[in-house]
Amino acid sequence: MRYTLLALLFSSAFAQDVPRMAKEAHPPFDVATVKPAEPGERNMPVRSMLMFAFGMQKDQLINLPDWATSDRYYVNGYPDADGRPNVEQFHGTVEKLLADRFGLKFHIEQRELPIYAIRVGKNGPKMKVKADATRLPVDVMVIDKVERPTAN
Repeated sequence: MRYTLLALLFSSAFAQDVPRMAKEAHPPFDVATVKPAEPGERNMPVRSMLMFAFGMQKDQLINLPDWATSDRYYVNGYPDADGRPNVEQFHGTVEKLLADRFGLKFHIEQRELPIYAIRVGKNGPKMKVKADATRLPVDVMVIDKVERPTAN
């Protein structure tokens, strides 16, 4: 079964009539097309693919080149296993695609990032105050290498 990355991310396109992929399967794409997107084509930037595949927020992606946010790509492919992947399997498939087609290299480390301030409502506080809670350590993905894909 063929999967277009954007269609799967933003719809309930996992067809109900297709049997599930085996739980132990963690396939890469068997065949995948990655190309710069044409106007009007379903597409997404590499940053969005990273956020989906690794469950990160945009502020957790460090050293990402500007083109990975601005350049948009059309991704379409067939997983190398029969059946409909669950969300975790699809994350893994996209992770492998990013490594294969974009040369993604990264490491995980902890950094302190700004947090949202929670203000007391008119009925008073309902939470306990934590001393010096302006920044919290968070896992971040530090991009060591990512390249534009070559033409298919």
